[in-house]
Amino acid sequence: GGNMKYLDTAAGSLPLPAFFPDATYGAIRAGTFEDVYRAELYGCEMNSYHLMNKPGAKLIKSLGGLHGFTGYKGAILTDSGGFQLYSLIRENAEYGEIRDKEIIFRPDRGKEKITFTPEKCIQVQ
Repeated sequence: GGNMKYLDTAAGSLPLPAFFPDATYGAIRAGTFEDVYRAELYGCEMNSYHLMNKPGAKLIKSLGGLHGFTGYKGAILTDSGGFQLYSLIRENAEYGEIRDKEIIFRPDRGKEKITFTPEKCIQVQ
């Protein structure tokens, strides 16, 4: 066998390659975070856009971030949610518009708008 590779994170050192089950909204649909630990998986993947939309970044931050919000102690990877925004807007232009350096998103197809830039996506993640 070859040398084992590791990814160092704030939650600990993770052996690679690693499988991260999906916890898009901050929960595992087909089980619990305890099941993730028992399966000796080292982390979960969550979606920044969905969590920012509900329950909201302010609430998550007030609870100590994603670890405090979920109670999960393992590593958490997040994705930007950009694909979800792209898909929604492509399906229905009332959701917003895609520009060269930003996405203007209207979550309720109404007056409220959220501007997503690469910098904002990184900040949310």
